[in-house]
Amino acid sequence: MNENKKSDTIQIRVSANDKKKLKRLADTNRLTISEYIIKMCLLDNTSDTLRQIYSELACAGNDKSYYFAFLNDYLMKVPVYLWKSITDYKPDFPEQGDLAYVAALMEQTAHVRNLSTPSWCSDVKALDEPFMASSIKKLRLYLLINSPVPFRKRNIFIDSSAGDRV
Repeated sequence: MNENKKSDTIQIRVSANDKKKLKRLADTNRLTISEYIIKMCLLDNTSDTLRQIYSELACAGNDKSYYFAFLNDYLMKVPVYLWKSITDYKPDFPEQGDLAYVAALMEQTAHVRNLSTPSWCSDVKALDEPFMASSIKKLRLYLLINSPVPFRKRNIFIDSSAGDRV
């Protein structure tokens, strides 16, 4: 038997103002009121997954490109109704470069998905030295011009033209 089959009902009493607030929040998250309440009360393990990615990234050593790519893919799929609750957590990385990259990635993803940028991102400073995604000299000018703004302002120069993955 399917345990997730909807067979029971519950009713709750709310004020007219609370109902308007719930409706607005549900609409913002592109859900019905019932879906919104269920999703918010029965949160899945999305924030645990993000913390696991941060933990693995912090221990990754020199080649972190796969972790950043995975994080990018993951953030693009986080349900709208969970975005704020999971992205409010500021990661603690031993290297400033990792924090700057993740902050830029968060900001870029929020922009692309038309979501709010996590507040902690604005506190992350630019790198002291520019980071170029390529050591090829002729490619550097291209990277300087075409890097997404959240990365450029943190002194990180990457190419996101291939499938818009940063």
